[in-house]
Amino acid sequence: MSKNNRRKRRRNHKDSDRHFRQIVCRPRSAQMALTETWAITRRPGDRSDSFLGENVLRPLGSTRHIVLRYVKVGDNVVMPLTGYTSQIVPQTAQVVIGGEVNNVFNYDFSLRPHPGARSRILDPARNPSLVQIGLDMDRLCQRANERRHVLATAPTMPQFVLEFATPPVATDTPALRARIAAHMEKPIKVINAMADDLEKGDDDTVMLADGVVDSDGHPVAQSALTPFILREWADVVDEPGRNGNNSSSYRVRNQFFPDARRALRVWEDYSEEVGVEIRNPVLDVYEGKYKIHNPVKRVAKKMGIKLDLDGLDAAEIDAQEELIKSVYDALGVDGSLCSLTDVMDGIVTGEPIVPTTAKAFIKEMDDAQAIKVMRRLAGRHADACRDEDLLEAARNPNKRLYAAGLMRIQPLRVEYKTNPFQIDEPHVCADFAGVKPWWDVTNVDSPARKQPAKR
Repeated sequence: MSKNNRRKRRRNHKDSDRHFRQIVCRPRSAQMALTETWAITRRPGDRSDSFLGENVLRPLGSTRHIVLRYVKVGDNVVMPLTGYTSQIVPQTAQVVIGGEVNNVFNYDFSLRPHPGARSRILDPARNPSLVQIGLDMDRLCQRANERRHVLATAPTMPQFVLEFATPPVATDTPALRARIAAHMEKPIKVINAMADDLEKGDDDTVMLADGVVDSDGHPVAQSALTPFILREWADVVDEPGRNGNNSSSYRVRNQFFPDARRALRVWEDYSEEVGVEIRNPVLDVYEGKYKIHNPVKRVAKKMGIKLDLDGLDAAEIDAQEELIKSVYDALGVDGSLCSLTDVMDGIVTGEPIVPTTAKAFIKEMDDAQAIKVMRRLAGRHADACRDEDLLEAARNPNKRLYAAGLMRIQPLRVEYKTNPFQIDEPHVCADFAGVKPWWDVTNVDSPARKQPAKR
């Protein structure tokens, strides 16, 4: 491949062009201001972007936690786009997200992605969804910085669900006591006092509670709090067929049963983090911004019809009804948006087809066809949308489209008083800055900073 062709191939990608306009052309002052922010989102890890339906529960370690940071290195700003997974630490029974051990990729997103890229530069041809997610994360951070939004300093962490073959033993944990206090509408110190009110036998010995253990799995003494623990435990354990538990196992959240090592299976629950309102794609059709790829050259070649650079003239089109029918078939779902005039104009000019009468067509479509068209218009977000939400957006163009299975992007503020990228909670800890040394794009001496060798 010649040098000129290589350059043309590098530039010939829509995501690469968007990155150039959005990031490469950004003023230095605006780039420096972004060092006060960072962002995080997630991907299911199954080659999709949707957490819709049962996909909201993911096996531990399958989800990719994607983090975008802005790090000042010398006079430049490096943008590490990093991916992490999660695992259980056997020694502490704690769920750990991120860190050097769980780092699965690390790119420098300040460098323009292009087809054929290697090393620290993303290839939009091989991984277009990651490039688009990175651009969306950067856009939200820039918007929050320009509009002076008050941002949180810590991200929303996922819930972890433990699965057992048999009902787990009731465990006296701080989270369960807090739940009891909320239901009884009493302060937590009253609940702790009830736990200290021990019941004794006839010989003045402390009795052990039946079916209740502490966080370490040791039996606890019978107290005035024991009946409330057993009663509350029955509510936090989801039996088969209860609260969306379609399995034959018993499920309980990790904060109520801290020792994840005893579980048969561990799930990551993202039900509280999904659901985003996005721009209604019908507006692009109404405003004439939606352009359909013109298949006339491919269809004509298949039919053995020769086309000049200007397509066919009007006299030839009248005699080519079969060509028009074949073009409609090649358009697929998009054909339902095009009138005969739109298709004929596309055949004459050879340019992308702009459906000028699609507004009337969408209003007259039946529900099934409208849903098909909306899935086509929604593009990469179609899998994250329910049929009823797509239909609602088709009938109400001024209403935003609700993507029930799309993960929210969380723009955050860097808090320098503490380590801003490390989170330590009782049932989970996270490190969203640690990377493998040979992938560290912020270190000048790292192999990742060196340009790949030429072939």
